[in-house]
Amino acid sequence: MCKPLFPSHLYHALDFLAEHKEEIEEFLFRRVRSLFDCELDLAFWDTTSTYFEGSGSGKLRWTPLSR
Repeated sequence: MCKPLFPSHLYHALDFLAEHKEEIEEFLFRRVRSLFDCELDLAFWDTTSTYFEGSGSGKLRWTPLSR
């Protein structure tokens, strides 16, 4: 039988992931590179879910549409 899952469990897991972020990224990078047996010449970064926060108003402020 499964134990109940509480938000604190998820926060603890996120803390762990944040602590080991660099190691996880390096491992995944090497794994994918070896899986496809390729040399890396160019990397694309998906920024479709990136956003910025700030204060102030003006013409540069823009609210993106939902996906």
